Amino acid sequence: MASKSHSRVDPGMLEGAYVARYRKDAVVNYTARGAIASAVLTALLVLTFVESDDWFFKVFVAVVLGGMLIFALFATFSSPAQWGTDDRLALAVRHDGVVVPKVGFIAWPQMSELLVLQNPIARSRAITVALQRWFGVYETKRVIIFVRDLPEVLAGGNEDTLGVALPDANGDPSGITVLFGHGMTNKTFWDAVAALTEQAQAANTIIYEPNPAAFANEHLRRQALALKKKTDAAAQG
Repeated sequence: MASKSHSRVDPGMLEGAYVARYRKDAVVNYTARGAIASAVLTALLVLTFVESDDWFFKVFVAVVLGGMLIFALFATFSSPAQWGTDDRLALAVRHDGVVVPKVGFIAWPQMSELLVLQNPIARSRAITVALQRWFGVYETKRVIIFVRDLPEVLAGGNEDTLGVALPDANGDPSGITVLFGHGMTNKTFWDAVAALTEQAQAANTIIYEPNPAAFANEHLRRQALALKKKTDAAAQG
């Protein structure tokens, strides 16, 4: 089932492009997982509060199961837009730019940087990450496009539909995540990355493929710079 929400992609934009799509079962799969888990977790929470007289135990269960319920509900309600928008489009690569669901066409000159990320899973977070990935709310492989002017690229679109725009090297929120690896096969993801980086190199777009530790430090620096800019703007305004 393809979601029509926030669609800004015309089928003609995809002609002659390399097109990567999310799996056909992604919407049904993640929505069903979220709905089933939500029902089970809600039942367990209700049962705990009805049957137990220990308030400490009730609070403990509410915190643990409540956190899991948030992930489950998010997966349930976000899956159609996440995996089904524009006929399951993940990314289309053209010689003159890319086509992104919910955004539309972005020309190469509008991009400042292309970031390819692979996050290893630390042992201390293995169970948490496995649970988040099962619900489809954690990504170990993704690609982020940083644009020079986000409002111009959105051209009146709703920035909220993109989630959080990551800060670029200057601390400006301009990063759009364009590929989520767990919604597609591994081959589809890396074929899309290869097509994207090939065209990006031809267009002289900066391609950044950091190791995880380097990116963690760089991301913290960007976030700190973004926070400083926001604080300074608030103080002046």
